[in-house]
Amino acid sequence: MGGTLIFMKRPFNKPPLTLEEQIDRLEKRGLSIPNKEEAKAWLRKVHYSRLRPYWYPFEGNHETHEFVAGTAFEDILRLYELDRKLRLLVLEAIERLEVALRSLWAYEMAHAAGNPFAYSEHSLHSRKDRHEADLRRLYEEWQRAVEHNPVFLHYKNSYDEPYPPIWLVVESVSFGTLARFLTNLGDQNVSKSIAEEFKLPHSFLKGAVKHLVVVRNMAAHHVRLWDHEFTAYTLPYIRKNPKLLKEAMDASPHSQRIYRTLALLTYVMEALHPKDDWKGRLINLVEAFWRDWRDFRERMGFPEDYQRLTLWR
Repeated sequence: MGGTLIFMKRPFNKPPLTLEEQIDRLEKRGLSIPNKEEAKAWLRKVHYSRLRPYWYPFEGNHETHEFVAGTAFEDILRLYELDRKLRLLVLEAIERLEVALRSLWAYEMAHAAGNPFAYSEHSLHSRKDRHEADLRRLYEEWQRAVEHNPVFLHYKNSYDEPYPPIWLVVESVSFGTLARFLTNLGDQNVSKSIAEEFKLPHSFLKGAVKHLVVVRNMAAHHVRLWDHEFTAYTLPYIRKNPKLLKEAMDASPHSQRIYRTLALLTYVMEALHPKDDWKGRLINLVEAFWRDWRDFRERMGFPEDYQRLTLWR
């Protein structure tokens, strides 16, 4: 007989564990912890539940949570630190891209409409209903920002206008709201002018920005990034150009892993700030993930011979 499966919920009655009990549990599962005082210090600063995903790859049995023989607490800490450094590197690249997007959007929109309130014009956007909702969101963010910015407050107290000019708005809206305005742009000339700075198709950039908002929020909130599987707002595929980015992204055996995001950020950083050597710093970091753990390459979505690809040379 068919029907809906019903799962019976139960009360949560697990007691909190002391630091000593946490260490004892990990040791009973096979984790080597030679320096218990150092481990206690780490577990006090970095919560057990935060470290938990970092020892998952070292478990030989995920049901019993037993560790692969020879796994040490230092292995988990090293992976944690590598992921922390990856998040910082990703935030650096997204910050560069976001600042450029803000500047280009404000400039192109203002000159397309010929006035400082271009973002409020329905004619420049594809869907009026979405645009009206985005305007409400934008204004709410502006109102909150006014309280903390003397420049914004001076404008509000000096001018009798319902909205601020776009060059002030662009410094007050969140990255997520900016992405909503960008993806709803109906004026293709504006879209193309913005995308040209990144040497990307404007249709691809719109989808990529939504993905990068998710990645940026994850990194900013210290979420594990190195082997995260993106199931929503994944990067779109490139149909034809740019060829070197398409080649690099299509080479991944796992399209929802961090590799494709890193390929995009590498391409963007090479276009915007090639002297920063962001690519070189990224390669050195990701290679450190695989120095002892070769299977981690696949968990990140990197193709086996990725450095043969033009983007990575």
